[in-house]
Amino acid sequence: MTLPYYLLLALIVFFVLFLAYRVALAVRQFLRFGGKMLVTCPETQHPAAVNIDNWRAVLTRAAAPHHLQLSACSRWPERRECGQECLCQVDEDPEAHRIWTVASQWYAGKDCAYCGRQIEMSHLRHPAALLDAEKQINEWSGVPAEKLQEAFASSAPVCWNCYITESFIHEHPGRTVIRPWKHSPPWANN
Repeated sequence: MTLPYYLLLALIVFFVLFLAYRVALAVRQFLRFGGKMLVTCPETQHPAAVNIDNWRAVLTRAAAPHHLQLSACSRWPERRECGQECLCQVDEDPEAHRIWTVASQWYAGKDCAYCGRQIEMSHLRHPAALLDAEKQINEWSGVPAEKLQEAFASSAPVCWNCYITESFIHEHPGRTVIRPWKHSPPWANN
């Protein structure tokens, strides 16, 4: 009687290990391809924001190991039936195509347009901002992903502290007193 119990126990252990392996693969898939990605559309050669269909990739992984599909694209619904050739860009190096990575690389080594301090990007800290040509400040995360490269090309970096300060000054002009500061930018009206 002990042999059938051992076989049953071995079968249960095998099933639990197999299930744990599949869950680990699913978690790895979600971590690797999760979030919004920025790719160059092969059709238009312009940036496009895409999301990978992680559920489909996890469920079809056994049949086709590298079968990725988009769940969203900034060019949809007009071009929903495209061939999704952009997926090879994401499959090669998903980390390089994450929106956060693109922004971090742009902010790396840059100084704030207001205070002159070097901007540090961290997931745990507040996001930096952009100062556009009209002197409007916006968080970079508020810019549509497909327009991010364009915004970076025409904007100056602003740290979180200066973004909050300048936003308060613009929202409440009667409640603020602006005093000259030795680190003021050249365009500031002191």
